Amino acid sequence: MALKTILDKDAVAHTVNGYPVDKEEYILMVKEADERITSGNYTTIEDLEKEIENW
Repeated sequence: MALKTILDKDAVAHTVNGYPVDKEEYILMVKEADERITSGNYTTIEDLEKEIENW
């Protein structure tokens, strides 16, 4: 997305890297995340705790 386009839209959130996210992009990100969760593509806290033990 071009910088001017980004600046012309109101940011409703920011990524962890500080990238501004407009409303349309935010809704798309939420829908994509919901699809990953629905398809089982996520890490449970139990799996994460097991993985941490090996760090």
